[in-house]
Amino acid sequence: MADVQLDAVPVAIPEPAIITEPTAILETSEPTTVDAHASAPEAIPEPIAVSAPHALTARRLAALYALCSDVRMFARLFGLFGMWQWGKSAILTPSADPVERQIVNAQVLVNTIYQVLENGAYLSSKGVLGWTPEKQGKAWMWSSRCWAAHTALEFVRLARERQVRKRKAVVGEKGEEAVKDLAWRREVWINAGYAPLTIHWSLEGGIISPLTVGLLGSFVGAVKMNRLWEATA
Repeated sequence: MADVQLDAVPVAIPEPAIITEPTAILETSEPTTVDAHASAPEAIPEPIAVSAPHALTARRLAALYALCSDVRMFARLFGLFGMWQWGKSAILTPSADPVERQIVNAQVLVNTIYQVLENGAYLSSKGVLGWTPEKQGKAWMWSSRCWAAHTALEFVRLARERQVRKRKAVVGEKGEEAVKDLAWRREVWINAGYAPLTIHWSLEGGIISPLTVGLLGSFVGAVKMNRLWEATA
């Protein structure tokens, strides 16, 4: 389920991903002999053979990863309840700042659309709903675009929050302001880590490598872990 802060925004909307069966890693064949007289600009490197135990381990790790992804996706099926709570809070206890209030309302809208599209695509991929594979693909992409819209709105909201807070700052509250500044910077870091991912998943074929996706995800996870560590210390 998406993490939702009732007084602000979802801290993290997990990245959508189409769950597929893990692909078996095939063992490489013996290297082909190259004729010494054949014209080639450079030597052809020999392929690295993958032993049977290593291939089996890789397949099992891939299966475990697919299972973990499936569990996360299933848990997010209930994200609409969080969206309902967040929307209710935005209506009953809105921000005192009219600009931030409008930003939050827009975030509630795009995140609700995101959740509906992701849930529909996921349930259809499992045979629960009847969306075609083509419709599922479009739903995944547009749900990611809604997430990207949320991320852009979050940058605007954070900028507005800092502007209002600095304007209302009282002399002598430096300690409290330092704590708020640290929390604010962490939210900026988390959002900055998610921003490239939202754009990547919003485009066919993406724009960044799997390694970069992993690094960005690890960065966001590290920031969240640090925040949780300090909160429970």
